[in-house]
Amino acid sequence: MLTNYDRFARLGLKMNPFGTLLPDDWMNIAIMPPQLETLLAQGVKNIQLLGDKGRGKSTLLRLLVRHFQAQGERIAYEYLPYGKRHFETRLHDLDTFALDEAQRLWWHERARLIIRTRKKRLLLGSHMDYSRLIPLETLHVAQLTDMPHIKRILTRRIAYFSVHTPQIDFTDDAVEVLWLRFKDDLRSMDAFLYTLFQRLESPISLTAALLWRADDKLT
Repeated sequence: MLTNYDRFARLGLKMNPFGTLLPDDWMNIAIMPPQLETLLAQGVKNIQLLGDKGRGKSTLLRLLVRHFQAQGERIAYEYLPYGKRHFETRLHDLDTFALDEAQRLWWHERARLIIRTRKKRLLLGSHMDYSRLIPLETLHVAQLTDMPHIKRILTRRIAYFSVHTPQIDFTDDAVEVLWLRFKDDLRSMDAFLYTLFQRLESPISLTAALLWRADDKLT
């Protein structure tokens, strides 16, 4: 029986491109959507990313953190896990504060956030709209994901985990199938493709027909 290493070596890959990734790998394959790049080019100060779970808010928020770090800003990122209703980051010496899952804050913590960041840059990932409380430019993550963006994501994933020249690709009709089925639910798309790649036995161009057949077997 082939080991995972042998199986993916046959495919010209280091590992399954859609498996669990280390934080550094996530950042290396993440792609900033054009709409977000436009806001940055315009010099927008405060940004909130709104969207449901699994849509890529955290990844985009970390991309923003990396962007402003590269600009020399003193910045901190904090993620609020389920059940935590306050933030712990000390803001005194920061230029920018990025808070993920900001909807989980108690109302008085929201007030503290507004007061403490009045003269700082604020970046939020949230399910709740903070623009009524703070001047923010809002991007709905669902509106950032379209077919060209899906294609860029897939191409980057395969290239990043290929040993040399990529030996697997997605045809345009395959990208369309993934877009029609998953839309902005990138987490579910990854789970589907992870299972599919676990079953591949040789380099291939993944077509719409192949994905539909795989879907019949996997659902």
